[in-house]
Amino acid sequence: MYSDMDYQKNINVELYVVLKNQLCELFTSGRVTQHSENVLYGKKNYLLIRMKNNGPFVSWGKISCKVERHKPIQIEVLAMESKMEEFVDHIIPIPGIMQPRAETLPEISCKWIELYSY
Repeated sequence: MYSDMDYQKNINVELYVVLKNQLCELFTSGRVTQHSENVLYGKKNYLLIRMKNNGPFVSWGKISCKVERHKPIQIEVLAMESKMEEFVDHIIPIPGIMQPRAETLPEISCKWIELYSY
């Protein structure tokens, strides 16, 4: 089996650093807003990774996400059906990761390490 990195163009990935009450809102309203670092600082934070496979094949793999200057976090992504209508959410606690920096948004990035489709 070979990794199919070209397939990532079919997967919508959204990244957020959120508070617990925002997770509650996400599951009731389906929406989430990214707060600035000064709002997140000193509180228990969570990395929220939302994924939706818009492509024609089932896909799965491993993704690496980085928040600010901290070590990347790797997540095993289980099989996602093709042409999904809703996001799949991955939530990871990341306490003490934010710095008090005015109104700036957290720097969050991700990259696929392995991606398979069939």
